[in-house]
Amino acid sequence: MQHKYTLDHTRKGIIFGSVLLGLCIGVFVSSPLATIIKHFLFPELSLEIIIGLIGVLIALLIGFSFKIIKWYWYWADRVMAKLFGANGSME
Repeated sequence: MQHKYTLDHTRKGIIFGSVLLGLCIGVFVSSPLATIIKHFLFPELSLEIIIGLIGVLIALLIGFSFKIIKWYWYWADRVMAKLFGANGSME
């Protein structure tokens, strides 16, 4: 079975890593940031706009993580390879 790789990572590894990183960023960064924006900086701003801004922030941080924390993405590939029985090689 041939695997298709995207940016030197498997598709399953990218999905797993993005979901896990998105959850962590959402809980530890975006939730406090949304609270600060809504209650202290811009109380008249609608919740839909704040949610959109936080979504863009999460997507940008995940995108930048491909350059900054490469070890994380290799770890996500290894985890998905072990879960799905692949050998984990990038050939």
